[in-house]
Amino acid sequence: MLWPYRLIVRTSAFQAGNLGAIPSRVTHIITMANENLKKSIGKIELAMLYSVVDINHNGTGFLISREKEKGRQFFLVTNKHMIGEWSLLDPFTLSDSIKFYLYSKDEKNPIVEVSLSLKSNGGPISNLKIHPEHTIDVVIIDITKEINDTKGKNNLNLWSIDVSYLTSLDKIEEVAVTGIGDQVFALGYPAGIKLSKTNQPIAKAGYISSSLDCNLVVNFPCTDKTGKTTLVSPVGKFFLVDGLIIGGNSGGPIIHPKARKYRVEDGVFQYTTGEIPNLVLGIVSCGLPGTGISIIFASDHILELINQF
Repeated sequence: MLWPYRLIVRTSAFQAGNLGAIPSRVTHIITMANENLKKSIGKIELAMLYSVVDINHNGTGFLISREKEKGRQFFLVTNKHMIGEWSLLDPFTLSDSIKFYLYSKDEKNPIVEVSLSLKSNGGPISNLKIHPEHTIDVVIIDITKEINDTKGKNNLNLWSIDVSYLTSLDKIEEVAVTGIGDQVFALGYPAGIKLSKTNQPIAKAGYISSSLDCNLVVNFPCTDKTGKTTLVSPVGKFFLVDGLIIGGNSGGPIIHPKARKYRVEDGVFQYTTGEIPNLVLGIVSCGLPGTGISIIFASDHILELINQF
């Protein structure tokens, strides 16, 4: 399980410790360390890959968790269009059910299929939260019961991303030391590509191609079910990523690569003395036709829905 990273700041303004919330400003040397994971090679923790799951063999979701009094609470995060019919122009229609695929420690049967009904008494199940703004393509499902039921029957290789890794849009530049032109990774199953034996996702690189100032406006043509094309503009907190992120990546996380970073602020050179971890910056939604650019809804909207539980 990906637990909160530790933030140590060499200044009297903050104290070292596990984070419940991200500080509003960090202006001195930073050390970030993840003590709960084994050392790994590359820019993505293996545990992060195991937190990403295949949905219906045509898209992606990922597991977020948080500590509660009765134990760990698990959420499946994905898009509206992964659990039903949806576009920026057409009404949302919820599917009856989905299937997602967890991981097992059993080498002979490394994939565990979980079927999940999405409707009850004609409406959405109570543990499904759909973002109320139509153009914000984000949903979460509390799957704690399904996880506990499945653990009792299977030897799960269960990993999830602690909620503290969800980085708000207005904190990305400060906490991740990341901005326009910096590399990020989309984890998922583009065109259904996966590791056949383990069902692990793959990582596709991209670059942040827009500002992160929460005031982004994008207009692009979208065609509805009737064939009518209209200019649409998503609302909410989102940013753009340039990279070949294609069908199958929908619903997957956009993460920050493990890396030491530096910046110059007010003429002062600052750097991280440790690696910034794989922070979750947002969730893949859809691509802008003919551009290679994708809309990424910020983690703020995931946190909004988690806070409804």
